[in-house]
Amino acid sequence: MNRSVCGITVFAVHVLFVFMLLWGCSMPHAVRMVELDLDRLACNIDPSPYARYHNKKVLLLPVSDRSGDTTDLFYYSEDKTVGYRFHHHASPDPQPLASYLWCGLQKVFACAGIEVVGTGTNHDADLALVLHSLTDGEVRFAVDLTRENKYTYSREYMVKMMDAQDGRPDLLEQRAYKMLELMVTAMLQDPEFEQAMLKVALPGVYGGQGFDNLKGMVMKNGKTINGDILNREEISERTARTVQIRTADDNVSSYPIEAVLFFF
Repeated sequence: MNRSVCGITVFAVHVLFVFMLLWGCSMPHAVRMVELDLDRLACNIDPSPYARYHNKKVLLLPVSDRSGDTTDLFYYSEDKTVGYRFHHHASPDPQPLASYLWCGLQKVFACAGIEVVGTGTNHDADLALVLHSLTDGEVRFAVDLTRENKYTYSREYMVKMMDAQDGRPDLLEQRAYKMLELMVTAMLQDPEFEQAMLKVALPGVYGGQGFDNLKGMVMKNGKTINGDILNREEISERTARTVQIRTADDNVSSYPIEAVLFFF
């Protein structure tokens, strides 16, 4: 996990909530309290099924909590007998639930091969997450994926956990981290999320002539390649990941579409 980014995020949000503690923000009336520390989160995600996402960078916006079953600092079991609170290594005080979700998702996305950042402009997509409901047995959340400053994909997800077979705090803690993993895999295994996330930006067509009469392409390295583009329909539909072109010597070559500057 990127501790510096997460630490800054935790500190900034913590400042907004500290006055609530000073005004007597009460502890939850839970029978047991489970202490969450993301340094103890050991991902069990196999990154190989998500190779297509590897090396992608996502800007994860601050998590918006619109649930009615949590507080700023805690979430609970459905029967309110167990409470969960997050501690960060940078502070001895409990941290906001939104910080736990942001930092936890950052770490799990990294386990799947995706870098999550909190600032900057050099990233592949913006991801906004809105929490609608959270207990230790179920979470409902919505995501908005933005690429090239346009909303690309929106969906609500629901993740259900298996019933806890043992009420030991250490097992409940690991179950909580498992929920974060399932939140991430729910997104990454969604075919429509994948298509929106990985859809390649279409290179321009010189002169706006469309795709019917293409005679070649100019690469980003400055090379010009003349020939018959064979998969122009896939390219026009933005489903192609490569450009297949037959040159005058009847050789067929394939190039990553990201390497193309424009068609002509």
